[in-house]
Amino acid sequence: VLSVYFKEVQIIGTEKVPKEGPIIFVGNHANQFIDPMAIVAYCPQHISFMVAASTHRQRMMGFFTRIMGAIPVERPQDIAQEGQGTIEIAEDSKIIGHETNFKKQLMEGDTLKVKGWPEYVVTEVTSETELKFKSKGVNSPETGVKKEYKVIPKVDQSQVFAKVWEELKNGKNLGIFPEGGSHDQTNLLPLKVGVAICGLGAMSKYKDTKIKVVACGLKYFNPSKFRSKMILEFSTPFEVDSKLVEEYQEDK
Repeated sequence: VLSVYFKEVQIIGTEKVPKEGPIIFVGNHANQFIDPMAIVAYCPQHISFMVAASTHRQRMMGFFTRIMGAIPVERPQDIAQEGQGTIEIAEDSKIIGHETNFKKQLMEGDTLKVKGWPEYVVTEVTSETELKFKSKGVNSPETGVKKEYKVIPKVDQSQVFAKVWEELKNGKNLGIFPEGGSHDQTNLLPLKVGVAICGLGAMSKYKDTKIKVVACGLKYFNPSKFRSKMILEFSTPFEVDSKLVEEYQEDK
């Protein structure tokens, strides 16, 4: 498929990829479905990629992710819901609801998203119309302004990470895009913590597990154009430092 879509594919650094796992392959995410296909196709090692569960559930893309042995991960933003009623910011890190049912709709750890506002993480639901929060942003909106909102639920990923850790312990290889989503910007998006939890968590739980990380750089000269050029480069691997594992154990 890739050889048909791209006129020229240049692969660099396959000789650097370790002969044995466990290895975590991390890549930039500039072309949603092509990125994992390219890395899997041209990497000399077998890789199981972590993919959004919403993609895994799709009929066509799910067919390919299952063939690739992908590990589905439920992303909170994919299951966000419209909040009931409206909300406004009050003093003392409180949110006041109007025609809301906070106790029925919200849980501690859920995130409230309002256009133009920073995201707010629910720390305590005190009543159907009042809750406490902590802000993910720096700027605070004006108090007393009523807004519609979305609820991004907190998702328990413990079972997913447990599966990933066991796979790594058994010498399997994992692929992950730390940006958390595909985009068309020239710079990287802020990196998510998932890759650190995967690697450090596995080494913390299984003491004899030694994990290497290989970065995969993807460059598309015209990603939306048929018969364009693509470059994929594998980095020199580095081994996860045991000191980082100790810090992870102290901070988790």
